[in-house]
Amino acid sequence: EQFGLGHKVTRIDGNALVGFVESELNTSTEQKICDFLAPFAEQCIKQDIGALVLGCTHFVHLKKWFEKILPSTISVIDSVNGVARRTAEIARSAGLSNKKGQSLFYTTSPDFDAKPWAGRYNLQFAGVINI
Repeated sequence: EQFGLGHKVTRIDGNALVGFVESELNTSTEQKICDFLAPFAEQCIKQDIGALVLGCTHFVHLKKWFEKILPSTISVIDSVNGVARRTAEIARSAGLSNKKGQSLFYTTSPDFDAKPWAGRYNLQFAGVINI
């Protein structure tokens, strides 16, 4: 509601989406991804939303599939710019810096195997940030 600017805001539980992104997205076919997302898309359609805001770092990875399965009347908005600003803020407060020419990958979850994701983007896994 804080960022809805007078619009109705409906929250959808995304825990299953997070689990899917972390454990299955990298090895799933496009059909499996669309089948998994279908119930979420149906919720959006049933609630007659105008926009789906992907408010988690995990969800950015699902944007193209949501755009594929949702009707064109529903905009899909990612939060990548806001996430990037918040990530930079956390990194600064944790005393982390990125030296020129060095790309590092950090996670905030000790339970998440981030090394495959780091490799996917040609980044060096640098560890867990406690926030």
